[in-house]
Formats: sequence, C-alpha cells, structure tokens
Amino acid sequence: MKIISFLILTVWLLAGLYYGIGGISRISVDEVTETIDKQKDALKKDTMDLVLNGVTIQNKYQLKYVLEYSNLENYFPWAIQLTTFSSFLVTSMSFGLLGAMINILIQIVTSNLKVEESNYISKPLLGLLTGIVVLGLSYLLPTLIVKGDAEIKPLSLMFLCLFCGIYSAKFYEKMSDSFDKFFTK
Repeated sequence: MKIISFLILTVWLLAGLYYGIGGISRISVDEVTETIDKQKDALKKDTMDLVLNGVTIQNKYQLKYVLEYSNLENYFPWAIQLTTFSSFLVTSMSFGLLGAMINILIQIVTSNLKVEESNYISKPLLGLLTGIVVLGLSYLLPTLIVKGDAEIKPLSLMFLCLFCGIYSAKFYEKMSDSFDKFFTK
C-alpha cells in the first residue's frame, strides 16, 4: 500500500507541476504579447525577410510573436490551444493541487505522517477544486466591491491558489464563517 500511495502522490505532483508550469508559461506569453501589441506600429516598420521553422517572417512584430509562441509550443503544445479563461482554469487548478501536495508533504515531514496514511486522493482533489473556487472568487469579489472593470493579476492569482491549496481546510472554514455572517445579516 505504501508504494501505491507514493506513486499516486508522485503522479499528482508531476501533473500539477507540468500543467502549472505550462499554464503560467502561457499566461506569461500572453502578457508579453500584450506588450508587443502596444509596440505594433513601430515593430511592423522594421521589416525583414526570414523563414523560421517554415514560417515566413516579414517584420520584427511577426518575429516576436513567432518566437514567443514557438517556445511555448515546444514544451506545452496543449497550452496554445486553450482560451485565456481555460488557461486560467487549468493553471489555478494546478496551483491548488500543488498547494495540497505541499500540505501533505508538510504533514509527512513535520508530523511523521506515513505516506499511506495521508489523504493522498482526497486532499489533492480538494486542492484542484480549491483552485476553481479561488478563481471564481477572483471574478466575483471585484464585481461586488469595485465599479468598472477590475483586472486580475494572473501571477498573483495563481500563487493565491497555491496558498489556498496549502491551507484549504482553514480557507473553507474562513469562507464558511464569512458567508454565514454575510447571509445572516
């Protein structure tokens, strides 16, 4: 049983790392391309005639786009296919999962919890779902509090998912207390 639980934890960890790194890389590329778009006119004036990986590039604007997305596509081809929201969803779930994995490892190391006695299935699943909850709250709360468009900082959001995954039990306790106070007024 110890080997099976260890293998399951390893699969959770590797999946969380792969999809988390891929998702955060996609988010990073999206932010870089926003910057490139702001410089679009100047970059299009800088012309060239270049073929890179079978793609004809006519200006510096196209070159920057191709370089950004080709690097991402080499390691995380699935990330290019996703919409921005889907990328946020996958990444927040992955970071929530990684947070749950950190919590399990903390318990194993500090409390001498045996691997097979850890909640090696339910805690990672809770971490995944916590990522979704935090993402949902990041869309919900600003619209309740702020007038106009409130932009989500993707990197901050992902690390919030990670921390909420680590402390998921306390997160849900606090959230339950907050909603109880909100609905009983």
